[in-house]
Amino acid sequence: MKQATIKSKNTTEHAVPRLGIRIQIQTPRATEQKLRGSSKKLLDRIMTSFYQHSGIEMSEVTRRLSYDLNFDEQDISKYLYDSTLSVLGRRRLLWPWGKTVQWNPGDDSCVAGKLLFVNSRKDFVEIAGELYEVKEKSLLVTK
Repeated sequence: MKQATIKSKNTTEHAVPRLGIRIQIQTPRATEQKLRGSSKKLLDRIMTSFYQHSGIEMSEVTRRLSYDLNFDEQDISKYLYDSTLSVLGRRRLLWPWGKTVQWNPGDDSCVAGKLLFVNSRKDFVEIAGELYEVKEKSLLVTK
């Protein structure tokens, strides 16, 4: 669950631009290989943390997440609906799917990324990073 402060340079509401993300993950050596094997899932979860859930089917998805994660329903609801860290706005992040939930992380706007794993002596995983807008560049062709 997201439990950090994000500093945003742009607080106005706007359409989500083409984004890039740089992430550094400090992890104990025993955890590193497991995380490397699930890099796509990790990127999806990090992108999800920059959005606020739209609230659609909130009670059902929080109930299912609570069961899957063994986490309090009210806390899950609070994190999903918290707009403090949602620098990319609101979207439907998840919906009921089978007996669990289907995630919609908004990673379709992410066109560039770098994931760096760093060994740490700490006994927990620490994630830091930067989310940025990717500007289009013109290709200069000379004859």
